Parts: sequence; C-alpha cells; structure tokens
Amino acid sequence: MRTFTKTMMLLVAMLLGVTTNVSADPDLNDYTLVRSVEWGGDVDVAISSTALKITAYETGNAKQQAIFPATAPEDAVGWVAVQAVRGSGTKGWQNLSGKGLYSYNASRSGAVYGDDLTTGWLVIFECTQDASKVMTLINGGSNPDGPFSFIQSDDKKSYICTITGEKDAYVGFCGSKSAGYIKRISVYKPNKEQVVASYTVKYVDTDGNELKNAVTYNGIAGNIVALTGADKANIKVEDTYYLYDHDDAADNPIAEDGSTVITVVFRQANNFNYFVTERAGDIVFRTTGGTNYESAKVTSPYRRYNTKDGILYRKDAISKEYNYYFTLASDNQQEFVDYTALDINNVVFLSEGEDIKGMTICNSANTGIRSSNSSSGFPKDGDVAIATLTPGTYKIVATIYDASKSPDSHWIFKAGETEVADLHCTTVNIQELTSGEFTLTENTTIYLAQGGSNTMGLDVVYITGDGAVVEEPVIETIAFEIKDSEGYATYFNSQKAFKMPEGVKGGIVKAAEGQKAVVDFVYEAGDVVPAASPIILLGEQKAYDAEIVESTETPIADNLLRGYDEATEKQADNDDFYFYKLSRSTVNGEKKLGFFWFSADGHTNGSEPNKAYLCLPASQGAGYMILFDESTGIETAQQVKSDNGAIYTLTGIRVNGSQVVKGIYIQNGRTFIVK
Repeated sequence: MRTFTKTMMLLVAMLLGVTTNVSADPDLNDYTLVRSVEWGGDVDVAISSTALKITAYETGNAKQQAIFPATAPEDAVGWVAVQAVRGSGTKGWQNLSGKGLYSYNASRSGAVYGDDLTTGWLVIFECTQDASKVMTLINGGSNPDGPFSFIQSDDKKSYICTITGEKDAYVGFCGSKSAGYIKRISVYKPNKEQVVASYTVKYVDTDGNELKNAVTYNGIAGNIVALTGADKANIKVEDTYYLYDHDDAADNPIAEDGSTVITVVFRQANNFNYFVTERAGDIVFRTTGGTNYESAKVTSPYRRYNTKDGILYRKDAISKEYNYYFTLASDNQQEFVDYTALDINNVVFLSEGEDIKGMTICNSANTGIRSSNSSSGFPKDGDVAIATLTPGTYKIVATIYDASKSPDSHWIFKAGETEVADLHCTTVNIQELTSGEFTLTENTTIYLAQGGSNTMGLDVVYITGDGAVVEEPVIETIAFEIKDSEGYATYFNSQKAFKMPEGVKGGIVKAAEGQKAVVDFVYEAGDVVPAASPIILLGEQKAYDAEIVESTETPIADNLLRGYDEATEKQADNDDFYFYKLSRSTVNGEKKLGFFWFSADGHTNGSEPNKAYLCLPASQGAGYMILFDESTGIETAQQVKSDNGAIYTLTGIRVNGSQVVKGIYIQNGRTFIVK
C-alpha cells in the first residue's frame, strides 16, 4: 500500500464504502504487522462446528448470524470466523485457488476477532477490485459491525478498520454474492499508545434547529471522526424528510478531554414525481407513477408478461422479485423496465390474477416479493370467469404462486361446465403450467374453479390459440361515497345520468315547513337518475360505482335542493337565499341529522364538488337549521289564500293569486305546494 507522512488524524472518514472529503491510506511505518493470511492458496476454508459468542451481520437475510472459527487454512486459525463454507453445498465462503476468499452464490458473513485486538489496532482487507463491491462492514443500523471505524483506501481496493474498543473487539464483515475476491486480511498494532476519547454528534437543519437527539461515541484521540450511516441517514420529522447536506467532522479532530462536538446539517427534502414505463423498444405497455420524497428508495412492481398484437413479451424476476428498485433523484424522473419478445405470437388473452374481476387478493407477505406485479389472486367465493372465447383451438398457461412448504394444489379451468385443464402445482413460490389443447365450437366462457387461499393464488394467466376473445362492452361509471354512519349523503352531476346502484335510494326535498325538511325518496335501486338532479342518498356506508346511462329524462321539478359540479367559495346568487349543508350537529344535547347553515349568516357556501345543498329564500325565515324528516311523498297541499300575505316563488318573485299555478311557493314564512 502507498504510504505517506500525514498524521493519523486522516485515518477514519469513510461510510458505506464512500469516502468523505478526508481520506488517505495510513502510514504503516507507524504500525507492526501482527498476523496476515493470503487467500487464494490450494487449501480451501474449513470451519469448526462450534459457533463463537459474537455474531456477524449478513446483508442478504438482514440479520446477525452465528459464525464459526476457521480450522483451515492454517494462517486463519484463531482469528478468522465465517458463517458458512461452500463445501459440497451451493452457498458459502470458498478459498478459490489463485483467486481469493469468495462468497459463492449468496451474501455470507464473517469476522476478524481475537483477545489481543484492542484500541488503535488496524484490520485491513485487500480485495481484487473496489472493496465496496466485494464486501460490506456495516450492520442493520448502518453502523460498523463491531467496535471499529473504517475508511476505503485511495485506490478503493482496501478497507482499513481502526479498533475503538479495548475488550472483546472484532470486525464483522459480509461478502457480496459472487462479486469478487478478498486477497489478504492483515492485523497491525500501533507502535505507540492510543487514547480513547468521547465525542458528540448533533443533528440540525439548515437553520440550526435540532432534528433529533445528539449521540455520544468513542474514538481515537487525534483522529478525524468517521460518521456512521446512522449519522447521515434521512431524518423524518412528522411528515417532512430531511437529507444529509454537510458536516464539520474534518475540522474537528477528536479531543482527549471529550469536548469535541460534530455538527451534521440536513436540508429539507423536495417532493418529486416519478414514472416507470414497461416497454420493448418503442412499444410502451404500461406507465405507472407516483410521488415520494427526494432520495427515497422507490419500489415499483412490474409484470412478468406483456402482450402486443398477439406477441408475448417477458421480463424475468430481478433477484427473484418482480419489483424494480430505484432512488428518486429528480422531479418527473423517468425509469424504464425493458421486455424481450418471445417466440409466441398467438396470445389472445393475458391478465394478472389479481386483476380478474371476482378474485380475492392473496395477502401473504411473500406474494409481494415472488409474484408478478407483486400480487396474486384466488377465486375464494366461487368459480370466476376469466374470458369468453370465440370458436377455435386453445391452450391455457398459468403461473401459480404457492407459499406452502410442500405445494400440492390443483387449478381447474373450465370451458362452460366442461373441465379443460387440471394444472398441478408442486413447486414452492412460483410455477408455470401449461394445459393441453382444447377446441371450442361456439362462444364459451372460461372459468377458474373455486380454490386457493391467501398464501396460494393465480399469479398470471394467458391463453394462446387461433380464435379470439369476445370483447365485453365497456361500462362507464361514476363514483360516490356514503360516509355518514346512518347511510346519508348528497350527490349532483350536471352532465351524466346514472342508474341507482343496488342498496341505495335517492330522494329530493319537496317541502321545508318550519324547522322540518321533508324528503321524498323517489329513486329506487335500478332507477335512472337524470343528469342535473340534486339528490339525497340513503344506503350502506361505503363507496359506490354507478353505471352511466343515456337518458332524455329531465330532473324532477319542485326540488328545493341545488347541486354543483365543482367546489366554489360562494354559490348564493344574492343575499335573498340561505344555503344549508346536510350534516350532523348537536341539537339540545342530541346528535341530529339536518340541514345546517354553512356560515353564521347562512349566505356564503364553500361547496364541495358533486354535492347537493338545500336552498331556501331568506324570506322564509327558517333559521340556521332545518331538521331532517323522511317521507314517502307529500299527499296534500295547503290551500292558497291571497289575503294571508304576499306569495313568493322559490326564486323570490312575488306573485298574486291569479298567477299561482302548479308548483312550490312561500307565504308568511311557510312553504306550500299547489298540485
């Protein structure tokens, strides 16, 4: 290694394989070599059957693992331990002749240990390439896996670790899966005594406000502080994220008296949009997206298969997952998942299992890892229709997700009532199965028979053949939600008529007498509600989709409700009207459903989109609330007498007795109906 005459103050300034603005190789003239092992000889690594008391962090399974002392090669005995060796198996550490120490087919952990390791000693790992690609030195908390700090050498091929503990010291490490070789592990002791001192790290925003509690560490006096991953990790305060910006560690070597304070400054993260496109060259299959905070690690599920013009395209799993991972670095960030065309060009149907109507989503944790698009579904409540096919000859290809330890499930597909496939799943996690050919002589619906569970479902299904799928008409819907615990809401849409969903009825307000609003529920489930009909809904508390229909019907007249498509600050035409919102409020100590003013004077109205409101002339003088009263209809009307005072229409126009025709009027503050 290259040496130089700078002091050991430049020794520790590295985090996760990335150096800070201060890094340098130590001057090994100030140290004495204690032991070293050259890896890559002819003797493979072997281990004892008795584990050490210490453990080492494995990145693959994200936990501390038991480690076992090496019994070979001889130079490693007594101070190197590893989690597992390859041996006759397929995963573990291997000492490859002419290469080095190699973590084969998995990330496996280990440690350098020994009773003589103590404050200020060095443990150096020399690798065949960038050390950060060959191995890691951190635990699950993003801190060094043991009482040490570390830097990466100037040429990036070595890790230099400085022991900061006096007793029971060790350096935990983990090899990256099949990613390179460790050539040499060496231990050095300093030629002069090292002093351990404490120092404090505090975490503030750019205005100096503390974001989390300060932490006290121990280090070697005179050295530059090596901030840990935890020191620089994002900080969340309520709903705001803060990102590492800079620190003053390079200007504050550790003082022997424990007075050193390192300030780590974080800036507020931006919120960025992102888009992930599934594509094959210029063919775009799907674009999904979202919003997250700057530097967030985003997980975007993708589909195993896509199809275009009958050709099937595939993107295999990444490390056994159908999840695409990326770091959000800029606004409107574009990411791409690239697919490859297969030699299959007669696909007539393709769907994710969870996207088929009537399927129940599998909720086992592993389905989000192993399944295409991170989800699978199963027909819990009965047979589920997959697709309707025209006459022709077909095959069904189904990918089954099964988290059972010993899978043994049958997936039955039927053409109408006739079974056409019995696909037998016997593989853990994912198995793709293909049916035999079957022929249809008329339009026939394909069903998946009831079965499966939350840990066992249909992941993907596609059908090939010389026929076609019968296209079902697209049904447009509008959505509304009933939030009131007793099932009441309002709705208005000026442009679209719709069919009242099952379990819901709709009403209008035809009269408001005194403190009572009488509601007439004129629309039952299945009835067409004309466009521009402000109504009160009554049904189960949940969200609904109502089918949009063509209709020439007009809204019912004599309705005291008004509706608005968009939210506005003021809806009253003038101060001659009061506006009331359907809600619940405490009246005489009891929660009552009623129409209540929006504001203290009843004239202003911050309306919500697609909602209906009660609108009454101020001359009616009904007050700030009008209680709710259901009715099956108003059978009688008050007789009009012109000598009982002035008569007004609902729009505030005064009329005389001869002008009174069929409709709703106000007289002496009371509403009456003329039929």
